[in-house]
Amino acid sequence: MFCYANVANPDEVTASLKDSADHWCATVGMTDAQLAKRIHRDGIDILVDLAGHTAGHRLGAFCYQPAPVQVSYLGYCATTGLETMDYWLTDAVIHPAGSIEQAVETIVRLPRCWVGYQPSLEAPEVMPRPSDAVLTLGCFRRITRWISRWIRFRGPAG
Repeated sequence: MFCYANVANPDEVTASLKDSADHWCATVGMTDAQLAKRIHRDGIDILVDLAGHTAGHRLGAFCYQPAPVQVSYLGYCATTGLETMDYWLTDAVIHPAGSIEQAVETIVRLPRCWVGYQPSLEAPEVMPRPSDAVLTLGCFRRITRWISRWIRFRGPAG
């Protein structure tokens, strides 16, 4: 297994993944063209993207079509929009049959859910909704990512 890792700050998880790989290539600092050449030179038959349009993605390298078969899976729950991406591995829960026309990739629905989730054992019990609450919202992202949108939606506090 070849892994191409665009990880700016490697940690213990990175080290564990690196130890599990047959070949590891750190891609930070490479251009998309350089990465595509490396993938092609490595003779990869099936190239799988695990990031989609998330931060630090390398979809630009997929535009060069460095592998005969290119697949999007796991890291992003929408189409890449790339004509050079052959398949999109998903499931019927996340992407029901009617969603086919929204993708340029050929959709392959896995028989089970494509992402596993288990709540933390330390997670607190869900609290009952306050009786005077009309709407309760929660957000588990950095406040800087959503506060300006929320203020535009809700209006200034006061």
